[in-house]
Amino acid sequence: MAMDGGIDIDDELVDDGTNFIGIVPTFITPNYFTLFRLYEKIELSGEKGVYRFRCLFKDATSIPETTLVRMLSAWDCLYIHKQEMGGYDRYLKENLHIILANEGIEVGKRTMLFTEICFEMIQGVMKNNFGLPKPGAEAYGKLKALMFEAIGVVSELKFLKGLANLIGHDYESYTHSIKVGWLMAIFVNANPDLFDVSGKPELEKLVVEVAVMGFLHDIGKSKIPR
Repeated sequence: MAMDGGIDIDDELVDDGTNFIGIVPTFITPNYFTLFRLYEKIELSGEKGVYRFRCLFKDATSIPETTLVRMLSAWDCLYIHKQEMGGYDRYLKENLHIILANEGIEVGKRTMLFTEICFEMIQGVMKNNFGLPKPGAEAYGKLKALMFEAIGVVSELKFLKGLANLIGHDYESYTHSIKVGWLMAIFVNANPDLFDVSGKPELEKLVVEVAVMGFLHDIGKSKIPR
C-alpha cells in the first residue's frame, strides 16, 4: 500500500530490523502524518532476532489531529522503512525550526536532532571539500542557512543542559566543533550588551555568524592528508 509519498510498502512486515530505522515519533508534525508510514516493532514469540512491524495509521486523515498527537506521544520510538528515509531526512531539515520550537518535545531530544543534522553537514563539508582551494564558501553557506532556521531556539540558555550531554572533547567526530559553535551562539545571545548591535535583527545576524565560525573553526583540518 502506498502513502502520499508514492512508495509501496506493506502494512505488516516480518523483518530482522535491518530494513527499519527508529525515529522520535513527536518529530513528525500533524500536517505531515500522511507522508510516512509509521510502524511499531513487535517481538515474535519463539523467533529470536525477528520482529513483526505493523503500520499504525493506514488512514491518518480519518483521525482527529489531537488524537494523533496524543497517540504518537505514547511511543518513545517508532519505525520508518529505509525506503522512506530520504524523504524523512529532507522533512527534518525543512521543518527543523518548527520541531526545535515544539515545547512538547524534550530538550534532550531536540538537542539530539540539531546535533545530528549539524554533524551530517559538517562531516559532508569536511569530506567533500578535501583538497579544494577554497572549501569555506560552500560550508559557510550551508551552515548559515541551517542556523537561520534554528537560531531562535538553540541559542536559548535552556539548551545548555542538552548541550552538556554531548561527548566531551572528541576530535575524532565533529562534536567539538558543534559544541564550540553552539556555545558561542548561546553566549552572544545571552549577552547582547557586550556587542555593538542595535535591535533583534542585528543580534540574530551576529549569533548566526559566530555559530558558523565555531562550527567551521577546524575546517583547515580538511587540508591535512590522512
